[in-house]
Amino acid sequence: MGYTAGEDACGPSIRPAVAAVISNMRIIIATIVVFLISSASFAQERPHTLTGDIRVHKNFHSKILTNDRDVLVYLPPSYEAQKKERYPVFYLNDGQNLFDGGTSFIPEQEWRVDETAEALIKSGQVRPLKSGTKLSQKTNRSIN
Repeated sequence: MGYTAGEDACGPSIRPAVAAVISNMRIIIATIVVFLISSASFAQERPHTLTGDIRVHKNFHSKILTNDRDVLVYLPPSYEAQKKERYPVFYLNDGQNLFDGGTSFIPEQEWRVDETAEALIKSGQVRPLKSGTKLSQKTNRSIN
């Protein structure tokens, strides 16, 4: 008996397996598309959300960690006029997330340390302070 158009050469038992493979391929393709779209949006330049006077010290060398990292320093509004003043320093970790939605791990989700410090200092609730942090070694996002 020869093959004729419309007949299934594999027989009925193979149809569910083929359908499952096609379904899995659709899921894999959809996953790849979502990954590519999200990777492209993550890699795009994100807007910076810095508030106040934040200084970047590029490639600051640590003798203890034996590597170079960018260090960010928030300076209070009065700093330029009163450079000789001694300010308390508030050290924080997780630098890429503290000041800037453009460098944060989760796009545009920063801790708002700079905005909070500015508001508290201007309202007199805290005395002017400096805040310093280092960027994670793994981040490739940069302020400048």
